Amino acid sequence: MFKRYPFILLPARNGMLGAVLGMALALTLFFIGKHPMVIPIYMDYRLILFGVLLVFTLKEYRDYYNKGLLSFFEGMGLSIVFTVAFSIITGAVIFAIGSLKPAFVTEYVALYSQQFRNAPPEQIEKIGKDNFEKMLVLLKETRAGDLALQYVIQSFTISFFVSLIISVILRRQPKY
Repeated sequence: MFKRYPFILLPARNGMLGAVLGMALALTLFFIGKHPMVIPIYMDYRLILFGVLLVFTLKEYRDYYNKGLLSFFEGMGLSIVFTVAFSIITGAVIFAIGSLKPAFVTEYVALYSQQFRNAPPEQIEKIGKDNFEKMLVLLKETRAGDLALQYVIQSFTISFFVSLIISVILRRQPKY
């Protein structure tokens, strides 16, 4: 079946695998007391997860389905399909967890509110006192759908930069 549509099916399969691994990591973090949505994006586990799975995806496509050739745009296209599959599944799971277990959302709101309140005064001055208060009010209105959307947007952001690097490294052009 992969022989027929490898450009779609291969990254979709690996995106689903990544989603299962990613959700297992996120749930493990949540249940051991570290909320996965509060981790800074530069220390996020998705950096490593995407890096490893995208390397395997692009190498498999290049070596087994595309005669050893991979252009930059093919690499980016495969990465987008991978990220879409990953994001659809993880977004749905985060929404389901937030809906079924309200503590997921309330802990997020409490942790982020605490981080905002512990911000240095000069940072609050840069934002503005009124804007700071608005952010705290809006934070209290956070729902499971908001967390799912945030996770999806972060996944696309992380994946974009990881994909750029890996697509450049793994590309192979035909020799004329």
